[in-house]
Amino acid sequence: MQHQEQPHTPSTATPTAKQRATELLAMRQRGLPEWIRSPKTGKQEHYTGLTRPTLYRLAGDGKIRSTSLREPGMAFGTRLFHLPSILAYIEAQAATGSHLNEQTNNN
Repeated sequence: MQHQEQPHTPSTATPTAKQRATELLAMRQRGLPEWIRSPKTGKQEHYTGLTRPTLYRLAGDGKIRSTSLREPGMAFGTRLFHLPSILAYIEAQAATGSHLNEQTNNN
């Protein structure tokens, strides 16, 4: 009886940028959400890999769109970020050769 090797599927490996881009393109075809919530502190946003502070900084700088859903009279609301504007920002950074990580670490 011969042993058949199972195909290698890295379950804990971090996907490469190309793999992530391919995955995002496939998701776009299935329909990405238009608005997303920020990740919990210390985590990365699912679609972009950006962290909570980076999303808030980019929105504050006017580089991506965001909105706050807050009922009148309430002290707190829910901040939502516009995913297409985030992806467009990332694409523009890639096209110009800029590095988002370098810009976010210069705070």
